Amino acid sequence: MNDLERLKDLCPPPPGHTPPAVNWHDTEQSLGHRLPDDYKQLVETYGPGTFMEFVGVYQPDCPYIALDLVQQTQDVRAQLARHQEITRQPLPHPPQELQPAGVTDNGDYLFWLKNDLQQPKSWTITVAGLKDDHWFHFDGNLTAFLVALSQHEIATPVFPDSLLRQEPSFRPHTGTPEEIEKANRSSSAVTAGPVQSQDIREWAWRNGYDAPERGRIPVAIRKAYDAAHNSP
Repeated sequence: MNDLERLKDLCPPPPGHTPPAVNWHDTEQSLGHRLPDDYKQLVETYGPGTFMEFVGVYQPDCPYIALDLVQQTQDVRAQLARHQEITRQPLPHPPQELQPAGVTDNGDYLFWLKNDLQQPKSWTITVAGLKDDHWFHFDGNLTAFLVALSQHEIATPVFPDSLLRQEPSFRPHTGTPEEIEKANRSSSAVTAGPVQSQDIREWAWRNGYDAPERGRIPVAIRKAYDAAHNSP
């Protein structure tokens, strides 16, 4: 049994679930490199959704902006640049070797380590907790990472301890065009996705607000952030 079969056994895709087709050629052209075969099989099996109610895998041509692979590759790289500018600390890996692969509900990122552009099957996974500079390396591909996560074999300061008690699961992201449009509006507004949420946390800490490291950001802090960034 390979990693994908183990993952399907642990986190079955919903019955009758048919992921959207993916134009891999155009996606790889946009990114400038090939993608691992295990990832392509993962996407073609599951499509957009969340594993363990916590980890979202970026998808090509995803209708949800917060999970779109190409869009989030640009946004997360910009986030890395802002993080370095703020902290003035080098990253544990060269930015050009980090390809965004997914995101958690807490705003932590999954990256492929592109150690060899010609051999994407050799890429391993690292998880970045930028808010506290915790990085965790997993010596395997993305599918194997999700298997280990579902089997509670990954213990890392990047993830909350409660995840070790979470039942294995996969929840697809489906919705009507109206629901998708609403989700996309919210991902670029006050209730933005993980990239903007992390921006708000870092701004709050720099300006003396007691923002939580994880979970929902208080409305008062979000309003203060908006006021500071929308003022003339």
